[in-house]
Amino acid sequence: GQFRVTRTVNLSLGGLKMLSESRFPAATAVDLVLVLDDKATRFKGNVVYTEKVGETPPQFHMGVRFREMGAPERQALEDFLATASKREASA
Repeated sequence: GQFRVTRTVNLSLGGLKMLSESRFPAATAVDLVLVLDDKATRFKGNVVYTEKVGETPPQFHMGVRFREMGAPERQALEDFLATASKREASA
């Protein structure tokens, strides 16, 4: 497969929205590595939608729904989201 670096725009327990210079069709299976609190965690997902948001360079927002999430991955994501929520509340 191909490796692409993207930027996460929005993250939840169910999935994420990312910004990428590559476009993937809906229903494409993707393997993701998210850095959560300085630890790389692997997730699997399916692209739900893609929308073009920039021309030069071409940029796309893609929605990805997580699938096949194991207990360790879910716990890492829950911990990260809880910590991020606390940081926002104190800002």
